[in-house]
Amino acid sequence: MPETGARVLKIDDKEWGMVWRDEKPYGECSEVKYIIPLFSLFSKDRHNPQDNTLLEQIITERCYDPTTYVIDYMINPIIECYFSLLTKAGIQGEWHAQNLLVGFDEHFYPQKIIARDLESMDKDLTLIEWLKLPFQFQSQPFKCIDRSREDYQKKHSFMFDFKLGEYVIQPLLNFLQSTYFISTDTLIPSIKDCSENQMKQLPDNFFPKQWYGYKNVGIDRTSDKRPYIVFDNPKFRP
Repeated sequence: MPETGARVLKIDDKEWGMVWRDEKPYGECSEVKYIIPLFSLFSKDRHNPQDNTLLEQIITERCYDPTTYVIDYMINPIIECYFSLLTKAGIQGEWHAQNLLVGFDEHFYPQKIIARDLESMDKDLTLIEWLKLPFQFQSQPFKCIDRSREDYQKKHSFMFDFKLGEYVIQPLLNFLQSTYFISTDTLIPSIKDCSENQMKQLPDNFFPKQWYGYKNVGIDRTSDKRPYIVFDNPKFRP
């Protein structure tokens, strides 16, 4: 969603900010009739907690196969879009369930993966050079990363394995397991295959062997240091 303006109010040491976004996503969207934030699809309605999730209502109403709908129409296309942004522009998105929206056609078939909150995206200068992409960032070095950073690989893992993996892919798999009793262990191999196909377009050492996340604690944003925790065996990539 294009961000058309912003304003920040500062009083003493306090700041409040807001961003204006265009309600129409960038690009051709003639088939899109409905736009829903990703987290709204699998979250419960606080005012009507007895209602089924929107995702279950859509699958039931349209008689979609749950596994096909979630894996082939949502998770794998999201992964493909994530890596496409990296390989075509050298941009690493912060894609968690609040920053992603899905554009549906009139039959609630997913047509577009829509991103918002663009200030969180990293410009990967090392990858851009490796891909031989032309670039000129007036904001450099703001939100630019390169191999000189100690946490260069960790940031790649954090954005894909943790932000996208734990806040988008895992909740969608949890939905399939809790609603339709489909074992997630049987679905992960196809997700890894999708990631592996996309990773072929990246340098071999783009990701670390482990994966990195955060503890569920508040982050001190006055510092660049982050309290990463490391895990073995990435869940959604080889």
